[in-house]
Amino acid sequence: MDVTPLATALADGLPNRMTRNADLLLPVRDGLDVRLDYLAGGGSISIPALLASWPPTPSDVGERITQLAAALLAALPDPATARDLPALVVRMVTRPAGGMHPRDGWQAAARLTEAGCVLLEKAASDGDLQAGEALPFLRRARYLLLSAPARFSTPTGGPSAWPTDVALGSEVAYAARLEQARLAWALDLVNHDEHTELRQQLHGRALDAELRRLVLVTDHSGAPARTRAELLFPDGIGPTTVGGPSGAGPT
Repeated sequence: MDVTPLATALADGLPNRMTRNADLLLPVRDGLDVRLDYLAGGGSISIPALLASWPPTPSDVGERITQLAAALLAALPDPATARDLPALVVRMVTRPAGGMHPRDGWQAAARLTEAGCVLLEKAASDGDLQAGEALPFLRRARYLLLSAPARFSTPTGGPSAWPTDVALGSEVAYAARLEQARLAWALDLVNHDEHTELRQQLHGRALDAELRRLVLVTDHSGAPARTRAELLFPDGIGPTTVGGPSGAGPT
């Protein structure tokens, strides 16, 4: 299971402030928990049961994500640390330690982005402008993580190398979350001018590259397969609340 292409895509275009802070942490497996050890000065952040089994039904998975978001908020020394999650999940994928297999790192990162989006959406709706700036980057990471099995599978590391059947409880729950992630990031791209940091990162050809990542998937041989543009904006779906993608209000 080669996570290098995924790690490269996740790290591409992140603000420097996020990567600087995330570089100070080392993800370590501790049973079913994941511990984030500070590389300087000691101390750690423990995220309980991040690798535990989840129930298969989408509604129960939603409840688990809510519980994980609450546990994550309680574990963070400062709620503002959640703004660095887009870079932290890169470390989760590239630096798994303490016996954490790349599969574990990917699963932990996928779950962490689900919970982190809950936290940042709540903070942004409560008026935290910095959380609102960080949120699109975390939604991007969420989409890239969940689309990775289709995008980066190869003959020697097909979909079975990525534990999509258990990462979010079941294949059904996983597929639903993937389409939610795709739509949320698509809306953030459409409205990228609303976010100063995202607009700065998407200058030049970067926006074109993100749009290509959004609509293209690959088959298991790694060759281009088909576009998914028809899935970006299903009929009748759009931002309806303040907490929606890009913080858009009612439409």
